[in-house]
Amino acid sequence: MRRPIAIGLIALTNLFLPSSLQAQKLESSDRCTATIASAQKRIETGRNVDVVLDVADNLPKFYSNYPANRPYRYTFALNGSAAGSVMNSDKFMKSIAASVINNCSSVSMVIFAVYQTDWHYSYGLLSSGKIENFISNCVEPGPEQLRWGQQTCF
Repeated sequence: MRRPIAIGLIALTNLFLPSSLQAQKLESSDRCTATIASAQKRIETGRNVDVVLDVADNLPKFYSNYPANRPYRYTFALNGSAAGSVMNSDKFMKSIAASVINNCSSVSMVIFAVYQTDWHYSYGLLSSGKIENFISNCVEPGPEQLRWGQQTCF
């Protein structure tokens, strides 16, 4: 079930969304669109969790380098009592991230976040072709852009 986006998005707004709060054009392929819809359904089915926000935005705003020809990241913001169980399942999130990255040719990162918190994990496409969680390369927030493979941690 979709819920409306609240006006006060707190930390999520600053970390993940373009200032306009509008998703930029990701790509119009049926395969990508179906994959994102399927990912949302996989997250929500059988759990008390809703994807309350899903948005694509440009990586150049956040990263000094990223995989060529894949300038987008896709964020799923989760809300509900089972959001923590999703966030605690690296295998589940990695599977969804791999599906989105493999089926959306302009996406190189997928973020899972608990709505209105700073709890998030970034999964990105590495030069080796593997998709990995960037949490092992955690850096403090700063004014400079992140390098590919890094994640801001609080």
